[in-house]
Amino acid sequence: MIAALHVVWLVLEGVGPVDDDYIVYRYARQWLGTGTLAFNDTGPGSAAWSSEGFTSPLWLLLCTLAEALGVRPGLWTPAVGAFSSALTAAFVGLAARRACRRAVAGAPAQASETWGLAAAALMTVSPSLSWHAVSGLGTVPMAAAVAVGLWAASARRPAAFGAAMVIAVWFRMEALLVALPVGLLVAQGGSCDIASARAKRYLTWLAPVALSAAVLMLLRWQLFHRWLPATYFAKRLPLAEELGYGARYLVRSTLEGGLPLLGLIAIAGMGDRRLTLFVRGLGVVSLLALSYVVSCGGDWMVYGRFLVPFAPAFVLGATGVVAGAHHRAVRFAGATAMLVLVLAGLRPEVRSQAIFEHRFFEAWWLRVGDELRARAPEDASVAVSPIGAIGWRSKLSIIDILGLTHDAFLDLAPDLEGVEVKGHHRHSGAWVLDQEPTYLLLGNAVVQPGAGSLDVNPWERDIVADPRFRRDYVRESAWVDEPDGSRRPLPYFRRSSAPPLTRASK
Repeated sequence: MIAALHVVWLVLEGVGPVDDDYIVYRYARQWLGTGTLAFNDTGPGSAAWSSEGFTSPLWLLLCTLAEALGVRPGLWTPAVGAFSSALTAAFVGLAARRACRRAVAGAPAQASETWGLAAAALMTVSPSLSWHAVSGLGTVPMAAAVAVGLWAASARRPAAFGAAMVIAVWFRMEALLVALPVGLLVAQGGSCDIASARAKRYLTWLAPVALSAAVLMLLRWQLFHRWLPATYFAKRLPLAEELGYGARYLVRSTLEGGLPLLGLIAIAGMGDRRLTLFVRGLGVVSLLALSYVVSCGGDWMVYGRFLVPFAPAFVLGATGVVAGAHHRAVRFAGATAMLVLVLAGLRPEVRSQAIFEHRFFEAWWLRVGDELRARAPEDASVAVSPIGAIGWRSKLSIIDILGLTHDAFLDLAPDLEGVEVKGHHRHSGAWVLDQEPTYLLLGNAVVQPGAGSLDVNPWERDIVADPRFRRDYVRESAWVDEPDGSRRPLPYFRRSSAPPLTRASK
């Protein structure tokens, strides 16, 4: 309940779905309305371009359900996130009670209520969990499925373990990094006999997990002609660059919520043969998860989104290692350190900056989408980098400057010199202008506070440098009413033949 209230508090502070979540909702609306998994009706991003601009199929299904029921994203995403947060905290607590009852193999059972409550409390107060519960993208629902699966493994319920892991895989295939090592290690039990009846039950329920992943890849190939989401190919970099981004991502995520260090504590118990195979298996999961995140470079979002689905394994593994320590003083110090790590992310300066940026950008982009819908012709097209909220609210054809919803940039070399933001390295100004967008929204469609300037993003500079931009486009501003009664300028560039946005066109 407290975990859900944490999410409600963020909503009351004005936080809602992140821009990328609205990309999924637009796919859902298009799928429900036309039967095609596409971002646009025509042109780049339409079904003819066959590009998967989302990464979580099950979250797409849930967003489609919301669209069918007529529930707004700003309500649906936090509601599902709040429920998932509470579920995650509850099942992590239950799993910790079982795991810590005998954290040391062969040792007498010990009172584990305290450890269960401690693990649940860590998840409850985690700023990473609550923030991404509101942000969306299926991140916390996947964490909930992982938590249920780990509880089932600790309770020796192979059918429930397999079912939960199948659900987690359909959120994101990275769930295999949890399902396979935990399933295989727990299956062996203390005897390490993989041919035992218990082992066979676990292996039987691992088969649907692996089959689900195979079916998901085949569906992607059938629908989009790629084994993995297009966003993976749009954002991938040379390995050395990925590792650099990944290392910085772990440092930032540690300061924002401590998840990487909890994972390292879990890894520390991986080779301790005194610990049960379940606790040691969580160390293996933590090692695989952190290695995966470093190898793919993470992303630009706050509070370690890529790490959140693995948070139940980090917390459970770290709790098991601390509970299995020899001395009471070590256990107390370890528990205190874990709590301090998580609470570090609740620092006012971190939270207030994240809330400010969400209000400044996502909330503004929703209003921009409303203005475009009211003022632009219905057949207009808009080229923009933040395509989610603007695309969702405007319902106009969107030219994706970053190439997440079309495949035009997938084979381009990344711009490693001019762009530093992860996931924004592939771009082509010439291609964008080839599409002849009616309107161009550059610099995230915001005027910088104080300076009053429009700062074009590094990946948009080749658009401005193209002679066609200076020849065919005119810079103008529209004024948008803010909730507090003030007015905020919307800078845009219109094609010379297009009507201005300073008057309603509908």
